[in-house]
Amino acid sequence: MMSAKTIISVTATISTIGQFLTGVPICLKVRRKGEAGDVSGLPFAAGTFSCSVWFKYGTVIRDAPMMAVNLSGLLIQAAYLAFYYRYCRGSVSLTAVRRQVAAMVALIAAVYWYVDFHEQDREVAQYRLGFMAASASIAFSASPLASVAEVIRSKSTESLPLPLLLVTFLVMLQWAVYGTMIGDSFVQVPNIICTCICGLQLLLFLVYPRTRKQNVGTATRI
Repeated sequence: MMSAKTIISVTATISTIGQFLTGVPICLKVRRKGEAGDVSGLPFAAGTFSCSVWFKYGTVIRDAPMMAVNLSGLLIQAAYLAFYYRYCRGSVSLTAVRRQVAAMVALIAAVYWYVDFHEQDREVAQYRLGFMAASASIAFSASPLASVAEVIRSKSTESLPLPLLLVTFLVMLQWAVYGTMIGDSFVQVPNIICTCICGLQLLLFLVYPRTRKQNVGTATRI
């Protein structure tokens, strides 16, 4: 019989890979249009960086589930980025995505070089790598908070992606539990914070409707 830790690690891995696949509809939309248009490639670059750092952290602490899920995420996010680059049109879009990719590759190379060759104290390297991975996760998960102001202003949750928020909430909650089980604060704390961030956004659906209220003007006849 599988232990609770094994069950959580397997279900968290499956649900996380499912979350990674939410980028497929975006790519299909881009393909139908024939160009990237106003779709930003930054989330794909940020996702690639985050998965790379977490994969490296998984190798340092020798955690198989963490390595497996982040290697899968790295390959998926890199595929999204390559697909996005293919459908970029115009010199401005191409320049922007090239800069994003160059910055991402440089950051990943710097992180791996620091851990593998520069820092001799493995505990220090593990601590700093974990801190960087945790910070990247929090920053990435906090990005949708920019939409909260629009929700409050419009008194509508139309701009919030409910299915994605639900999946993200479930994924973060599972990894928070897993981090508690393995006693790793770098896995536990950021996922607790991200779970709370998603939870706060989900609470908005209980306060505001999914559709905007239409203001109906009253015509005045003279």
